[in-house]
Amino acid sequence: MKNILIILPSIRCGGQEKVALKTGKLLSKYYNIYLLVLFNGEEELNTQDLNVIKGKNITGGTLIAKILNYLYLIMQISKIKKDKHISVSISFATAANLLNITTKRH
Repeated sequence: MKNILIILPSIRCGGQEKVALKTGKLLSKYYNIYLLVLFNGEEELNTQDLNVIKGKNITGGTLIAKILNYLYLIMQISKIKKDKHISVSISFATAANLLNITTKRH
C-alpha cells in the first residue's frame, strides 16, 4: 500500500483544513495517510483515523528565528518523507506548498 503525506499549516476550522481532512479520510480507505501539521496549536477539527505528525518549531518572532524555523522544517519534512517511504505528498496553503516543493524527492 502506498504512503501519502498531507501537509497543513494547522488544524483550525478553516476551508482548506476541512478539504485536506476530508481528502485524507477518503484516501485512507486505499492508502496509508500521514497528516503533517506544521505549526502547533489547538486542534479544532477531528483527525480520527489519520496518522497525525505534529511539526516541531523554533519559537521566536525575529527574522533569524523564522529563517531557522523554515530550515528546520525542511529537514524535518525530508526526514519524514524518507522514513515513512512517502510516494505522494499533498500540501495546502502557501507555506506548506513552498516546503513541499523544497523537499521534493528525485
